Formats: sequence, C-alpha cells, structure tokens
Amino acid sequence: MLVIHLWLLLLPFGVPSVVSAALNAKATCKITTAKDASDTQKCTTRDLLWGWLHVINKISVRIDEVHKNASEIAKGVVELRKEAKIALANATKFLNEFDSNHEEHHRMKEVMKNISDAITWANESERNATEAANTSNITGNFIRDGYGAISLVVHKFKGGDYVQELKYDALSTKIGEIMISKNGGCARVHNVSRDLIAYA
Repeated sequence: MLVIHLWLLLLPFGVPSVVSAALNAKATCKITTAKDASDTQKCTTRDLLWGWLHVINKISVRIDEVHKNASEIAKGVVELRKEAKIALANATKFLNEFDSNHEEHHRMKEVMKNISDAITWANESERNATEAANTSNITGNFIRDGYGAISLVVHKFKGGDYVQELKYDALSTKIGEIMISKNGGCARVHNVSRDLIAYA
C-alpha cells in the first residue's frame, strides 16, 4: 500500500498519463520532470518522503524488538521445559513413595498439575512468539518495499545513476540532497512529515 501511495506522489513528476477523449483522439497531461518541478513541489515531496521514512523506520524498529523478544522467549521456554522435566521426574518419584490416601500424595499431584500447566503456558508463549516473528518477517518485506519506493522517488528528483538505498540514514541524507533553488530552502509550511511522525 505504501508503494502505491509513493507512486501516486511521483505521478505528476515523470509518469505520463494518457486520457482517451474520444475513440480516435487522445489528450496527454503535461508531464513535470524533476528539474522542472517548482520549489513548492520539491519541498512538499521532501516533507512527505521524510514523514514516510520516519513511519517506516519506526515500524522497522518495532519489528527488531519483536524478533528480539521472540528470541528471548524461545530461550526461556527451552530452559523452563528442561527445569520442568526435572521437577516432574522428581515429583513422580516422590509421589510413588506415598500411598494414594496420604496427604503428601495429594500435594504432589497438585505440584505435578502446576508443572504441567507451566509447560502448557510456555508452549503457548512460544507459539505466540513464533507467530509474531513470522508476521514480522512478512512486514519486513513491506519495509524493504517502502524504503525501495522512497529511494526511487528520491532518484527521480536527484537524477544520476540509480542506486537503491534500503537504510534509514542513507535515505534521510539523500532526501535532504533534493535541491531547492531558493537560498532560503523550504518555507516551514509543510506539516505532513510532522503529522506522519506523530501517528507512527
């Protein structure tokens, strides 16, 4: 979806649009190239790109946290299972020493149930963490697509050889290199990036 939005942003600056006015007649919209774009268009584009770049970066940071948490949960579950198996074996051994009517027998049964519940909880946590990690892997592809789309739009405004950038810092620098002819740069009237950052 982000890629589509970024391409819609790019449409006025280099993608020809042909509209069929009649069966044999065609009307073509005027194409504005990057070098012909006004400072307002360039400033607005830079602002939008920075906003989307921040949104994508925040998602990327969250995905890294999901992977880290999933990794830690997986390690914890392995350790918990190991300890639970030992505790269960000890409880079973202890249980066999008592008559089924003995008070300690009932306590050991309760302990074994608690251990079993802990294993079930650990398995559920591991399953949830794995699902979250798998979902974040899919989202990771969208992040790469988003960075790639921003990289392409920046290239359209900068020209030169196209080198795809998929990192936040490199893209942020390149967005800043979109040339504005005015010495004063962009007037501070564009708030899209601030709004996008606030919602990210």
